[in-house]
Amino acid sequence: MGGLIELAAASVDVQPGGRADLGVLVFNTGDDRGVFEVLVTGEMVKWAHVAPAKLVIDPGQLVLTTLILMPPKDPLLPAGPMPFSLQLHCLTDPGPPEVADGQILIFPFEDHLLTITPPLADTAMGTKVRLHAQNNGNTPVMLLLEAVSPDGALLLDLPETMITVRPGDTATTTLEIEPVEQHLVGRVRNHDYGVQALSVSGVASIVQARVRQRPTLGAWSGRLFAVLVAVAVTAAVLITSVVSSRHGDHKSAADPPNGHPELALDPRVPSFPGGAAAPGTGATVKGGGPAASPGISSGPPSGGVVGLTDSAGLPLAIPTPAPGAPPAVTTGPGTPGLVALHRLYDPALGDYLYMSTQPEVDAAKAAGLVDQGVMGRVYTGAVPGSAPLYRLTGADGRDLFTSVSGEIDVATQQGYRNDGLVGYLYTSPVGGSLAVFRLSIGGQRCLTTSPDEQRKRLAAGWHDDGLEGYVLA
Repeated sequence: MGGLIELAAASVDVQPGGRADLGVLVFNTGDDRGVFEVLVTGEMVKWAHVAPAKLVIDPGQLVLTTLILMPPKDPLLPAGPMPFSLQLHCLTDPGPPEVADGQILIFPFEDHLLTITPPLADTAMGTKVRLHAQNNGNTPVMLLLEAVSPDGALLLDLPETMITVRPGDTATTTLEIEPVEQHLVGRVRNHDYGVQALSVSGVASIVQARVRQRPTLGAWSGRLFAVLVAVAVTAAVLITSVVSSRHGDHKSAADPPNGHPELALDPRVPSFPGGAAAPGTGATVKGGGPAASPGISSGPPSGGVVGLTDSAGLPLAIPTPAPGAPPAVTTGPGTPGLVALHRLYDPALGDYLYMSTQPEVDAAKAAGLVDQGVMGRVYTGAVPGSAPLYRLTGADGRDLFTSVSGEIDVATQQGYRNDGLVGYLYTSPVGGSLAVFRLSIGGQRCLTTSPDEQRKRLAAGWHDDGLEGYVLA
């Protein structure tokens, strides 16, 4: 008893990750009914099989079965022709197998991946990162590299703009990064950038990373700069005090009744008629009556830490102030006072607002905003080492709170309305201070002194915009 095996075609094409079928003809050349089995041999046994593999064939009968090919997307399976063999065994009359030879043409495929190490680089003047191009395809690939800084804040230099990577291999090159603008002191600036790899066949891969730009001056240089600023501000305060005393400068009757002429009431919250007290306070919004002491509003006692609540009204973890005592501020006429900085939530817009005058807070609460607590204390005027925090409102009604003058300029050019000053934050940590983190998602922004809240929002997909400044606990 014997048999013959023959392929329906000498060659078959197949795409990695796909499937191809090839007909296989088996003929019983014996005089009795026989049981035959078709077996795949070689490396392709991992991803090819015959169905059905066992056949019962009468004498002189020809039966058709199928070779099924399902090669994986694997860089170790190279593109090009691949020979193969099938064996026919007669199980009822064992003997040497019959063999049929053929060829498979494996199509090429591209799959490359870019990574950057480190994905978050830290620098003051400039740095280098490593760019890795991994070829997960089954054919060599030539990649054209291009680095992009979306906001134009970084100079990006790729010494190699064209690299070739073999299948299953990784090529590494260097990307040199330098900030366009240097800044001496202040908060860390975050700059995003990206690199694109484009193959000659038009397949692209992109990787994004970030640079944290530290101030050019170190901690001690920053403190020296702060001391020089403090000396200049103290001299200016003394000169102003002398001039004010000579000219009988005193508080104008037209000054706002909240005690801070420079802190305007929120234009979005309702005002109160002349002589009426804001709800829950003894301060009069217009006209006579009791008023708060200059530079003081109701809030936490001096040195106290009042925590924030989340959108559900649950308390967040109390942050730990920086050790030491706050820096001394020279007292005298016109000395800035400390006020509580409240955070309020507008459910209608999903917006966060920050207010430093109690009448404004009370009026906002009466208008439906939720008071989420006191973040800390800010000054009503400039003190050494401080920066003003401004509020701007966009066309959609949402607010931007920032202490960066460049950001204010860009926002106003984009149609934001400058609603004025909120207070003064420290630009670097001092004794008894809390870091103010800024986060954003979509058009929504949030300031918080709670590291616990910062972690939760980052885990929920919020973007870390860096430090806004520091408030006193």
